[in-house]
Parts: sequence; C-alpha cells; structure tokens
Amino acid sequence: MTDGGLAGRVALVTGAGSGIGRGAALALAGLGVAVAVCDVSNEAACRTAGEMTAEGGRALAVAMDVTDIASVTAGFAAAVAALGDADILVHSAGGNERSPGGDTVANMDLAVWDRIIRLNLYGAVHACRVAAPGMVARGWGRIIIVGSASGYRLAAGGGAYAVAKAGIGAFTKILAREVAASQVTVNSIVPFFVDTPMLRRQFPDDAALAAEMQTGKLANPMHVVLQVADQVEAILYLCRASGRYVTGQALHVDGGSIMP
Repeated sequence: MTDGGLAGRVALVTGAGSGIGRGAALALAGLGVAVAVCDVSNEAACRTAGEMTAEGGRALAVAMDVTDIASVTAGFAAAVAALGDADILVHSAGGNERSPGGDTVANMDLAVWDRIIRLNLYGAVHACRVAAPGMVARGWGRIIIVGSASGYRLAAGGGAYAVAKAGIGAFTKILAREVAASQVTVNSIVPFFVDTPMLRRQFPDDAALAAEMQTGKLANPMHVVLQVADQVEAILYLCRASGRYVTGQALHVDGGSIMP
C-alpha cells in the first residue's frame, strides 16, 4: 500500500482508543504518519499508541475530553510540541446514551440532550477550531469528521444524536467553504452500525449480528456487517493525494442505507 504522500505528516485522531478512531490511527501510523492518539480514556489512548510504537511508529497518547475546549486546546498543544504541526485531523470521538424517559423530542431528558449535543457536535467544533487555523496558515490540511447515517435518516425517536449528526453535515460544508482557498479539505464519512465495541455490546454473538443485518431494523440494503476497515479506507482516500480535490462532501460507507 503506497502512502499517498502521507509519510512524514502528523495526524491528530480523536476517539482513537477504540472503534473507527483506533482503526484510522493505526492505519495512518502504518503509512508513516506520526499520530497523536486522543481519547477521553487515557488508558485506551495509551493502549492504541503502544500498538503503534511497538511497530516502530511515532505516537503520543493524549487524554482529551472533546466536550471541553480547554482540554482540546491543551491536548493539541501537547501533541504539536511532541510530534510537530498537525496536518491531518480525524475526528471520531462521539457516542450516544438513552434517556430514562425516552428519546423523543417531547420526553428526552434535557440534561441527556445537552450531553449528547456537546459530545457529538460541539466536540467536532472544538477540534476543528483548534486544528484548522494552523493548516490554513501552512496551506495544506485534511479534516475528516465521522458522522452517522442517523443524521440523514432522521427517524422518529432519533433524539439528540440524530440532530447532532445532522449538524455535522452542515458544519462540514460550512468549514470546507471557509478553508478551501488554503488547500485544506474538510469532509465527513457516514457509517451506519459498524462492527465496533459499541455495537457488540448490543450484539455480542456473530450469528445474532449477521441475522440482524438480514432482517432486523438495523439491516442495510446490502445485508452486510460493516467493518471498521471499510470506514478507514474511506478516511485514507480523503487524506491521500488522490482525494485532494474532494471537499465539503459526505462519503456514505453504509451498505446503501442512505442514497441521497
């Protein structure tokens, strides 16, 4: 696999302790990119960074809470001091939680609503506000935000998570327009129920997950269990020279769940 012009670059990956963020961080390190492995769990960040350094890569574990702009700013500064200016931001941090009263607009607990919005939408805003100015100043950068098909399906009961992910779609386009003249691209990838630890908590059994993708409510039109590697390939495409003129786009890697 060629590095696509990425060797020697520096990347900051949020949510890199597990799932898509971890996959992206490991893949970038394999292409010769120095990676700041950022996660709210320092233990998880250290685990991922340790995998990279064991293979001879350059990595730094950074404990970062993306809901807190001060934490993002401090973590970013530590990463730059250790690894150099960040050329790539992969923002994968996010998550969902259920409200005790239900997930509709009428009954979702407002404290839960606020936490979900802050994690999934404000988290992206915080990371981009800190990372983008340096990229603009240097005239090169790649920003990839992990969205969700939930932000496009907009199903009843989607709650704050769907609203936040829909906001990611708009935010991506706005930021892309603002930085395009500086050769900084901003895109999102849009997965739908990928085989990650989060999904496995709901479907720990392989057969049950496969059956869900055939006839369940989470099934995609291709009836496949989407893998982290599928999302990572999309991220790498957007980072490489081959994706240099792709910006302001939402790349759906979801088995056909959303066909805009």
